Amino acid sequence: MPLIRTTSKFSQTLQPQRYTSERELQDIIEKHPELLVDENEARVALVSREFVLPSGAGRLDLLLVDETGRLSAVEVKLERNGQSRREVFAQVFDYASALAEYQVTELNENTGGGVEKALRQLLGADNPNAVEDARLNCDRMLRAGSQRVVIAVDSAPDDLVRIVRFANDHSDLDIRLVEIEKYVAKNESIFVPRLLVQGNEHEAKASEPRPIIHNLIEVVRLFTPPSGITVHGRARHYRAVRVAGWPASMHYEFLSSGDQIHPELHLESKNVMRVAPVVEGLAQTVASALPECNVQWVTPWQRVGGRLRVSMPNGAELRDSVAAMYKLIELTKQPVASSWNEAAKLDQ
Repeated sequence: MPLIRTTSKFSQTLQPQRYTSERELQDIIEKHPELLVDENEARVALVSREFVLPSGAGRLDLLLVDETGRLSAVEVKLERNGQSRREVFAQVFDYASALAEYQVTELNENTGGGVEKALRQLLGADNPNAVEDARLNCDRMLRAGSQRVVIAVDSAPDDLVRIVRFANDHSDLDIRLVEIEKYVAKNESIFVPRLLVQGNEHEAKASEPRPIIHNLIEVVRLFTPPSGITVHGRARHYRAVRVAGWPASMHYEFLSSGDQIHPELHLESKNVMRVAPVVEGLAQTVASALPECNVQWVTPWQRVGGRLRVSMPNGAELRDSVAAMYKLIELTKQPVASSWNEAAKLDQ
């Protein structure tokens, strides 16, 4: 996808450029780890690069920590290097299990004091209490296996997106997939991140028990899927509601937020964003049918997609969330399917 660069004197169209090597992409993330997080998330800093993990798990490209003490193991891959998706994913599991063998004191020693240096960078050397709290929380999350794994790529093929999304849906692992495109102008390089798969969000305080998602489970129990629709996933905060014949990146969703369960329609890839104009146009129709709800079309979302969100009002019952999902499906399924089928015909 091109990038348009404009000034008061000229306009320039930039095309994505290939990285010279995986090391180049590693270098960029090392200098700018903020490329891997959303602007509303906790800030991150580098702990170590090319970190040798225990138990023969291999060499980790980058190890980051955020200001809450949560670690991120980063694996950098270029699509053209040809490593199989299964091999990449096996590494992800290996890294997560190997990191869980550490206590924070041992990890800090093995990284040359990298954990504490990064926390002081994030929280301030003159704020020792906050640094110590984050260090203790890091230790708790290590023991709980609550670290994040990030796969950073120049371009993400559909099968890798599918695999990462499936792993998040069906496990407690938190695996994030980020695509970082490179553009080159005369004397500058521009790097554009796209968060393709968010990952499972765990509680920052790993010492606290994970909340039992009674509301989400109860909503799924109350929901009788219409013909051709199935409910998928085991994530703590959402359930995907998939329509037969639709790509996995285009689906409905029950999203748990606070005490409410909100129905949504998600477009989670560049490919399915071709139907975005139709979904956006349906927002007013859905809002008119559900006047007690706040209906919003949100884009960009996760940097590359969009979602039609039906926010339930305070005090809404779970049956209300189910009824709102039925209405959302009733009003949008057919026009979205028609738009998708027309787009697919153009590809033939």
